Amino acid sequence: MVVLGSESKTNGETIVSNKTTSQEKNQVKTETFLLNKVPNDNLTRFVDPFIGTLGDGNVFAGACLPHSFVKLGPDTKYNSGASGYKKDKEIKGFSHLHISGMGGPMYGNIQVIPTTGTIESLNHSSDKGEEIAAPGYYKVQLKKYGTTAELTSTAHAGFHKYTFPKSESSHILIDAGATLYGVAKNWNSSQPIGGEVHIDPLKKAVYGYGTYSGGRSTRKPWRVYFYAVFDTAFDSFGTWFDSIKHDGINKMNGNEIGAYLNFKTKEGQKINLKVGISMISTQQAEENVGKEIPHWDFDQIKNLANMLWEKELRKIEIKGMSEVNSRIFYTSLYHALLSQDDWTGENPVFDYKRPYYENFLCVWDLFRTVSPLLTLISTKEHTDMLNTLLDVYKHDGWLADAHSSLQREFTQVGTNTDVLFADAFAKKLKGIDYKLAYEAVRKNATDTSFTNKKVDHAGRIALPYYSKYHYIPIDVNQKITVSRTLEYVYNDFSAYQLAKSFGNKGEVKMFKERSFWYKNLWDNDLKLMRGKNSNGTWVTPFDPLNNETGPNYYEGHAYTWSFSTPHDIKGLIELNGGKEKFINNLTNAVSNHYEAYNEPCMLQAYLFVWAGRPDLTQKFIRKATSDNFTDKYDGLPGNDDSGTTSAWYLWSRMGIFPVAGQNLYIIGSPSCTETTIHIESGKDVVISAKNASEENIYIQSAKLNGKNYDKAFFTHDDIVNGAKFEFVMGAKPSNWGANAVPPSMSDKY
Repeated sequence: MVVLGSESKTNGETIVSNKTTSQEKNQVKTETFLLNKVPNDNLTRFVDPFIGTLGDGNVFAGACLPHSFVKLGPDTKYNSGASGYKKDKEIKGFSHLHISGMGGPMYGNIQVIPTTGTIESLNHSSDKGEEIAAPGYYKVQLKKYGTTAELTSTAHAGFHKYTFPKSESSHILIDAGATLYGVAKNWNSSQPIGGEVHIDPLKKAVYGYGTYSGGRSTRKPWRVYFYAVFDTAFDSFGTWFDSIKHDGINKMNGNEIGAYLNFKTKEGQKINLKVGISMISTQQAEENVGKEIPHWDFDQIKNLANMLWEKELRKIEIKGMSEVNSRIFYTSLYHALLSQDDWTGENPVFDYKRPYYENFLCVWDLFRTVSPLLTLISTKEHTDMLNTLLDVYKHDGWLADAHSSLQREFTQVGTNTDVLFADAFAKKLKGIDYKLAYEAVRKNATDTSFTNKKVDHAGRIALPYYSKYHYIPIDVNQKITVSRTLEYVYNDFSAYQLAKSFGNKGEVKMFKERSFWYKNLWDNDLKLMRGKNSNGTWVTPFDPLNNETGPNYYEGHAYTWSFSTPHDIKGLIELNGGKEKFINNLTNAVSNHYEAYNEPCMLQAYLFVWAGRPDLTQKFIRKATSDNFTDKYDGLPGNDDSGTTSAWYLWSRMGIFPVAGQNLYIIGSPSCTETTIHIESGKDVVISAKNASEENIYIQSAKLNGKNYDKAFFTHDDIVNGAKFEFVMGAKPSNWGANAVPPSMSDKY
């Protein structure tokens, strides 16, 4: 057992490793899985991890389990997006930690590279030959070296299988200094700032750690420990430091460090490598690999990974979709289940004895589509994720709207963890301390002490101005003022939902009043939300089509954000001058400026239901799914943002969509003749859509649990114990659902 002497404590705190995780329940005895091949009817056959690896999707394409700590996959050359991989670029190596779908990269640590020939440089890359990816498996030919790499993984360990040509100089390099983007000098670059590697030729092992700084954060560093064991003895070995090789040296300290293992290989010789990863210690990394891969049967681990993915994909079963759309659908479900990551037992920051999840990147994305999906199909995991955020609050003093590498990250726009807890409370999720959640949400909404203490990424950055003016003025040196005001208002609505049960009368009154402050940025002449100065005058000049992340808006323009009042669409309709004018204005926005795949627009086309025109929702949602998503490598529009865009597609194809933060779903246009959602409680939600096709997009009639149903919305209470929807679809709009509208805040006040 390898132990580095200083690894048992961090900042004076004893590390407690507790492995009772949601991943561990999947660690079924491996002898149960002795299959030599995967059944042909597996849903995993529809998953193509390469969808979204070109364009802006930035998705991870390697081997992992659902929500797993280790994500083992290929890294391509610089400027390869958040996951470090682009389908059309040369491969640099294979690393063990990744994120998926974000705008900027993170991790890419502990990289392995199989090469042949002279080690001329320690910055290797190769063009690709055959390349295959499937859930839990990745394979590629490295043409430059004549080698083939195959990868699979467990929750905390990677399994590598490398096939070499005949060569007197074959090598496997382990780069402990690897990070995505290396030392490229830009905002999302990370750098190695320390590390240590050891080679133990008797045990055929290499172990150590790397310490890194930067990436999505420029603050606290993070450390990744590894323990790698080979099935083949090394013919010779060495280490490197700052690109200088040291033959025969079995220990090295420094920043840019690594180890190289040399072999004389026969044609087709396979060398297997197992790598345990830990954030705690090398000892725990060794324990992880020994516990999860106690043998050298690569196919057994590969098949186990495939079966665990199959179990997850079976939570939603569809019928009546084309081969192409089925591929997009199940790849979307796969993407939605990649994050957040189960790091239970791998938190060195504080004593933690229950499930811990990491890489909330970030809640601004997740709260809209991914979290409501997990609420239904992965309730236990989602509850654990919410409890993680509460435990971060107890430890740090603030909720985290984004969190990775064991620290809070940049908060986008509002404090949308508020929405997460309002959503869970509205849907009656058990096992959450909602009194504590309200305390944390109330602090977001009222506490400005972080401005004096200079606490990074805490609370609402513009809260003092919001509280004083009831909107955020542009001329007080603030940015994204319209978007931030609107999100603060919805965050306050979320706080209001909790305050009614856990707050005092004054807090209830305050949050209720704040829930209407969106009206303070409404320009009644233009019928748009726009920026305002502190003296109440409108900011000029004003271009409503100026797409910006700037003074007024975040990732959008006036036609994006002027419909962002999800708690009070009735009030927004009144501001527009009534239903007909609202319908005209919304039709203009959706017809000409709609980006369904961008977060601020994700609910927009569903708003027609509040105006009595569910047929327009059906029309525009079907168009958005068909026009923007394909099964090509660039078929995922925009950043996937930890599965948020993919989950939007899932909901929209199933024909129902959550209004996050509320006990409410909107009915869209079901694309499948039958969808079955297996809720974690054991109940099923069945959505039957007779005649559904690419032409038959309009609902003609509906039943819920055998009774006629004429509302284009329903509540979580309607489905939590199981439900059956029966829709009849047609090619022409109907009047179905036009006479009932969803609730709004203005209904009560």
